[in-house]
Amino acid sequence: MDLQELAQIIESGQHGVPFGLKLNEAEIARFANEKIGSLASNVSVSVTRQAISVSGKTKMAALTMDVQIAGTPMLEDGRLRFDMDSLSINGRTAPDFMRAQIANAINEKLDPEQIPVRVTSLELGEGWVEVAGKTK
Repeated sequence: MDLQELAQIIESGQHGVPFGLKLNEAEIARFANEKIGSLASNVSVSVTRQAISVSGKTKMAALTMDVQIAGTPMLEDGRLRFDMDSLSINGRTAPDFMRAQIANAINEKLDPEQIPVRVTSLELGEGWVEVAGKTK
């Protein structure tokens, strides 16, 4: 199964359908560019066994900035969570308050009420993420 097939199942309203996805960095980046295109552009993704790094460009007012986020997605008691390790803007470490705000925004998007699937497993590898679960 791929992301497009899963999206079709969700859109058709099928509940309780098990899924398993193994996504490479390019697939994750393509998905991110489609889903957060209004917030960031030129998104690229790097995955290791320990963390995911995401970089891209974002605009604030008339300024375009390079942004890089690194962290670890986790599955805890059936809830997805993203522990942000670092945030840099234009190559400089962002202040802690900004990192906390962005981490909170990411985790709000991962809230089980916000996503149409129930994730039961999550694994990171060199260059890939594997996720499994069921549609709601």
